[in-house]
Amino acid sequence: MGYNSRQYHMKKLLSLSLVLFMGITCMQADAGHPSKLLHGKFQTAKNSYVKFASGNLNYSGTNKQFSIFSTQYEARGDWNEATSKDWTGTWDLFGWATSGYNNVKPWLTTESVSDYASEVDANVDLGKTGYDEYDWGIHNTIEGSNSYYCMYAEEWEYVLNGRPNAANLRALAYMYYGGKKHKGLVLLPDNWSTPFDLVINTKATDHDQNNISLSNWAILEKCGAIFLPSGGRRMGTEWTDMDNGFYWTSTSGSNKQTAKGIILSNNPEIDDWNRAYGGNVRLAETYNYDCITVNGEETVEDNTIEEYEWNGYKLTKSGNYTYTFLEVRPETDSIATLHLRMKDWTGIDNVPTSKKSNVQKVVRDGQLYIIRDDKTYNVAGQEVK
Repeated sequence: MGYNSRQYHMKKLLSLSLVLFMGITCMQADAGHPSKLLHGKFQTAKNSYVKFASGNLNYSGTNKQFSIFSTQYEARGDWNEATSKDWTGTWDLFGWATSGYNNVKPWLTTESVSDYASEVDANVDLGKTGYDEYDWGIHNTIEGSNSYYCMYAEEWEYVLNGRPNAANLRALAYMYYGGKKHKGLVLLPDNWSTPFDLVINTKATDHDQNNISLSNWAILEKCGAIFLPSGGRRMGTEWTDMDNGFYWTSTSGSNKQTAKGIILSNNPEIDDWNRAYGGNVRLAETYNYDCITVNGEETVEDNTIEEYEWNGYKLTKSGNYTYTFLEVRPETDSIATLHLRMKDWTGIDNVPTSKKSNVQKVVRDGQLYIIRDDKTYNVAGQEVK
């Protein structure tokens, strides 16, 4: 990567120190539907990782099929009271293992536990036994994919409480949209780096201690954050609102009447619950990639700059900021991190202006890196200016 004096003089207002670290890329077994997988990588056990679906599971009574909500924060709440075989609406609270297999249908609202995968033994994971088809993702092709699955209790336990620094990688929060605030739990990926000055209080004991706008959520989501909305819980056709979300795992309980479900409080708990309860489901996929990581550092030096914009995020005050950008590609993951130091300046000739720097592509080795509109890289390596 040679030194280009013409490029340097064109952009002399900024100094850039950029380091590219290249990992070994691997092919994923099923690299389809990238739009329905989120960026963040979550460790579920030693050397095992998942990526989450981009929204909760739902079922359409009109189309008679499962799908993934288009946003992470969508939940149908009391709409689930209308759940039935003949209802043409959409619902998202399901009795345990209601994949449609063996006549255990997604519209079941009976309170008789014997109607809910009663043949499944105690203390088993659906994906590891002869009961695989009871898993919503394994039995059904969803959004064109047959590689989704519902995570086991031990995997959820590791993500919520077992990962290194796990307690600082989750937080209660409110999401603001549609003129209302909606409760949920934010999960942060293993390689989390807080973007710029957006602060997530991971010690929050109440949702009100993290209030997230949709514009800020767009930034957090791009950095790999997960939002699990509190959609309540259903028994029969009666819906109960809950402060903390209730989600199913694919692990059966200590007897044939129960299964492992999660209460997503600030101290999440996994316990036995009646299989007839209607709970939310967030599917995931096994993740087999190594990562490409791109770290960039820029210092605003010019005394005419009052505002700096990077990927749509505007900074107007001095300070140290970090932003992580991730882009999912079929054969690799890429992470670009920019560290920005913005300096105060006072002078008599200060003329307000703005500077933009956008990561347009970050792809696998041998293709093109564009970190700024005048800087391109197509191999791994290091350059410091």
